[in-house]
Amino acid sequence: MTGSKYVGGPDGLPARVVGPWVERKVYYVNRYASMFATAMRKRWAEIDYVELFAGPGFSFGKGGVGFIEGSALQALSAPFGRYIYVDMDPMATGALQQRLNAVQPGRPWDVITGDCNDVIADVATLIPRNALTLAFVDPTGWQVRLDSIERLVHDRPVDLLFTFHAGYMRRMWYADAPKLTAFFGTGQWRAVKNASPHQRVVSLVDLYNQALTRFGYLPGSSQHLVSVRNTRGALMYVLVLFSRNALGLEFWRKTIGGSASGQLALFPDSSTRP
Repeated sequence: MTGSKYVGGPDGLPARVVGPWVERKVYYVNRYASMFATAMRKRWAEIDYVELFAGPGFSFGKGGVGFIEGSALQALSAPFGRYIYVDMDPMATGALQQRLNAVQPGRPWDVITGDCNDVIADVATLIPRNALTLAFVDPTGWQVRLDSIERLVHDRPVDLLFTFHAGYMRRMWYADAPKLTAFFGTGQWRAVKNASPHQRVVSLVDLYNQALTRFGYLPGSSQHLVSVRNTRGALMYVLVLFSRNALGLEFWRKTIGGSASGQLALFPDSSTRP
């Protein structure tokens, strides 16, 4: 297959080339999704799943990891009522649609091609008002604006499972300032400029959490980060759960209570955070 971004998967469809650490991320996303949907399905009329930046459904992990079923496909094993996937790359959405048809034909799912900021109204329209939703937001940088997240969660109960890329946070001063302000919904990200690289990650997660409190989300999410590191031990990104309900945060604490591959902490010598 042409291009270094994809290789041919075991089913002949494109698989996205990623670092070997993706396995750890997918493990925790699937673990929380399963716990969330199973525990809440009897309490709500419908439990739905949304994934922004969904990818093609399969990844190829470098460093001998091989092919990995992505979170978009693994979510099908949890008892969600509807699945909504968004990616702006038509190669990814085309492959994901074919894989969904092969694995779960007739299952209620929608795949949307487009920038999530442009199509977020379409996503929100697909979610019933009486549905509890888990949204996995997996950007590679600062692509999703806070006002898009606000539109997604407005007047709907939505848990947000978010990926924050540490590399982008360390290099944020070279990024487009308006894009950063749109991501955080404020220019206060400049206040952490002089923090150490690792402390900066926590401070920026706290800043994002603070912005979400305006929409009813609980504070304190940075106390329960999952770190994802490369093979040299460098921090690649953190996973964090934002919820309006203490039960959601309790589920997340249970989810990260067992490690997929060693230490959960942001620093190797600490338990949950620096």
